[in-house]
Amino acid sequence: MKMKFPRKRIPLQTFLFAFAVVQSASALTMPELLPPVFADTEVSTNVAMRAWGENTRLFNVSLSFDATPSNNVQVAFGTDESADDNLSDEETGLTMGWDCGSWFVSGSAVSNRFAAAPAGAETRKELSLRISLGADGLPRKLELADGTSPLAFAGIDLSPPPPAWMFSKDWNLLKVVARGTDEQNEQITVVLSNDAVMLLLR
Repeated sequence: MKMKFPRKRIPLQTFLFAFAVVQSASALTMPELLPPVFADTEVSTNVAMRAWGENTRLFNVSLSFDATPSNNVQVAFGTDESADDNLSDEETGLTMGWDCGSWFVSGSAVSNRFAAAPAGAETRKELSLRISLGADGLPRKLELADGTSPLAFAGIDLSPPPPAWMFSKDWNLLKVVARGTDEQNEQITVVLSNDAVMLLLR
């Protein structure tokens, strides 16, 4: 004899468990540079960087400014080994910015300097760099763009993985340098963040 049992409606929540790891990010925006006081018009500032953490998976940099014929703006990253709060050329691992009418990216080696033509003729320019990082702190994926247009730097292979010199978990200082007779109106933002993760268990 078969016995019938009343059906019970069990809420979907019983079978579906969602666990979200909220993205953790630290954004660093540079202070405005002071007007130049020397004939070469160069001004600079050094800013301490948030240290890389074991959960850090993204390194994003955005540099925007007014690209007049005289202006030059760059941001450099490195490790302040001398602990003098000034990032020297010898301590620099990555530099990116605008020089002589084009974008450039360079590494610590003299031969590691690569240029790309701007995407348009607008005076207001924006260079963005986005690097996905592995658990070991090494670059896994690289994106470079002028505004919304992807950039191709001759000599840099953008296919994964990108060159290892484009990020180091030991970097603790960045330096912004600007030159030019016109106002740069520069804005530089650096973000180190964790990937957001969602696990759905059924």
